[in-house]
Amino acid sequence: MPVIGSWCASSSASKKKRSQLRRARLRKVFLADMADFGTVNGIYSTFMPDPPPARSTVQVAALPKGGLVEIEAIARRTAR
Repeated sequence: MPVIGSWCASSSASKKKRSQLRRARLRKVFLADMADFGTVNGIYSTFMPDPPPARSTVQVAALPKGGLVEIEAIARRTAR
């Protein structure tokens, strides 16, 4: 399976995106193939605190642009 998402790369933009993902309170993971669940879960866990927040994972018929994984997140807004 290829690296999941361009935000996996090591960069300052990636670090900001990781921080934003950690603030998310609810995540929905959409997989093109549920057989990829173990791989996705392993990668996903490296981005999440312990214990991880709520998440649901479902298989879908297709994802845009032939994607294998899509993650939807709802985050809390931080005070400025």
